[in-house]
Amino acid sequence: MRFHVATGMVGLAVVVILTAVLPSRAEALTELGDFCWTLDAPGGPIIDTLRLSVTQMTSNPMANPPTPGPLFQVQVRWRAPTPTLGQLTVGDGTVPYELLGAGTVGAPFIGMGFNLGFHATLIQTLPTSFGGNIGCSFAAVLNQAFSGPWRVQCSGAPPPAPPFSATGQLRFTPCTQAE
Repeated sequence: MRFHVATGMVGLAVVVILTAVLPSRAEALTELGDFCWTLDAPGGPIIDTLRLSVTQMTSNPMANPPTPGPLFQVQVRWRAPTPTLGQLTVGDGTVPYELLGAGTVGAPFIGMGFNLGFHATLIQTLPTSFGGNIGCSFAAVLNQAFSGPWRVQCSGAPPPAPPFSATGQLRFTPCTQAE
């Protein structure tokens, strides 16, 4: 019994010593703020807007000082505000919807600008929006003016929702309370 108690005490002492000798560095992420876009599609503008809260991550938090990383974490709110009514609409303007998501912005492997990717989940399933799909993946290639082509792809879940896709152009815009 004494052997087990002594082994436990030695183990506890090792953990305490390692905790004191090998401190880890926990870096705070840098909040960069909110950024907004409107989505334009072939055949005319869509009333949808994207609002991204962007946080800069670090590529090497153990470096002294930490080096900025090439990746940015994003939290996404995707809406379709109606300026005259101040409410969310889709399709014929009678059914509200909103998607929430998370993803990443990073520098492209080749070229300038930024790549944006996130997965968004529809808060409620609507047959008139996104083909009745619950979740969709969004990708965009942004130029240095933060605009560029986008595409959304929905997998066709839950059944019987068919796969859905759309493309267009993102237009960088100032954020408002409605977005």
